[in-house]
Amino acid sequence: MLCLSISFKKADARIRQTFAFSKEEQIKLLEALKQDDLFQGGVLLSTCNRCELYASFETDRTSEEENQILCGSKSESLKKIEDGFFGMEKLMERFKLVPYEKLRNYARYYQGKQAVSHLYKVACGLDSMVLGEDEILHQLKAAYRCAKELGATDGNLNIIFQKAFRCAKQSKSETGISKTPVSIGTLTANFVEQQRKDRRKKVLVIGAGGQIGSIVSKDLTAKGISVIGTFRSHGKEKQEEQDREICWIPYDLRYDSLKDVFAVVSATTSPHYTMTREGVRNHEGKNHRILFVDLAIPYDIDREIETMGGHPVIGIDYFQELAKENNQRKQKEAVKIKRIISDCVEEALYQMKLRKLKGGARISRGVVEI
Repeated sequence: MLCLSISFKKADARIRQTFAFSKEEQIKLLEALKQDDLFQGGVLLSTCNRCELYASFETDRTSEEENQILCGSKSESLKKIEDGFFGMEKLMERFKLVPYEKLRNYARYYQGKQAVSHLYKVACGLDSMVLGEDEILHQLKAAYRCAKELGATDGNLNIIFQKAFRCAKQSKSETGISKTPVSIGTLTANFVEQQRKDRRKKVLVIGAGGQIGSIVSKDLTAKGISVIGTFRSHGKEKQEEQDREICWIPYDLRYDSLKDVFAVVSATTSPHYTMTREGVRNHEGKNHRILFVDLAIPYDIDREIETMGGHPVIGIDYFQELAKENNQRKQKEAVKIKRIISDCVEEALYQMKLRKLKGGARISRGVVEI
């Protein structure tokens, strides 16, 4: 397996926005990958903090060639791996119009066992901005489900990903990393609460029915802050049933609520701005400071709003610093999870080897469906 990763560790939000994939683009890329003879399958993960393309890619590499790769020596299978990564770069270039030479400034590359280990760290929350977060596992499952439904996964990817989900479940149950859950959503709620300067006690959460938005909303209401959540016309009943503590309004009326709130949090997958400079200017109250928090990639909130004066716009990268203290407290648990990951990786590789020896026959031992 190969992995091309563009994440918060090497690319800021501005760059990550360039490589954000909508659901439609995700499907089109996977369809294109299926037509490429280089690969047997692929999974594309696109979130606010990362864009990662995983591809099933087999070589007939021997242990001697493994040593040659580690020593920097060329081999035929190493050339194949380079061709595989180049094929992935060209796919990214085709869909995001970023020359592959420029992409290399932000990407990290993983192959074989290293790629499997990286995936398992992502699934367990060890490669996240907030150590041990749960959101990434749900996003990874959705990415895998999408690829599998398209017929873009092969036997090896099915083994690797399903084992990753089992590994994540094991790490949560056998360690205390999730006993004090802190995510981007909870950090955002804490930050918003600290920023309240006047008597207003309302926050507009655009995307309150989504995964991150719902966490923000629940944490804010627990702090005694009223939440106004937006809904699309077809989702009102479902969202009202999910959380009756939120005051739900139609998305089209979001600007009308600005006069009543001290903060706006937006966390959607919309390809367009949910808040524009023009819209805010036409609806803001006099002498009314509003804090805007944008948790989306691509951006939800127009950065030009800051030029109006008095309305700060905070992006998701700001919370990377806030997450550091939380991450330090969880380092002991992270060490335990790394040991679990090591065992899980070895088991997955064993299953793949056994599958190859049996000519691709399905192996069910240790495989858990999501």
